[in-house]
Amino acid sequence: PGVTWNTGSLNVDGSLTVATVAPPGPTTNATITKVTLSGSNLLVHGTNNNIPNTSGKFVVLTSTNIATPLINWTPVSTNNYNPDGTFDFSAPIVPGTPQQFIDVKAQ
Repeated sequence: PGVTWNTGSLNVDGSLTVATVAPPGPTTNATITKVTLSGSNLLVHGTNNNIPNTSGKFVVLTSTNIATPLINWTPVSTNNYNPDGTFDFSAPIVPGTPQQFIDVKAQ
């Protein structure tokens, strides 16, 4: 994905070359580095793993079943990274609701 090919010499000498390459996106997924409880809120902190590239967004995903493939988890929040490439997310803990798992994805 993101590559276009120059086929101008394919019929001449059989060569195929890369014409353009799209700029790379995040090199890895975001990483949760710290989870704390503050009153009745779960605080999640992490990094985009792409320093010095601190731009971009992150998506918080949840599921009640950890075995569910990530593609099927529910996005609950999309935000910009902090200026230093980290992120913060806060979620209320509501007694009586089903157990939820959280993951964070670079977007």
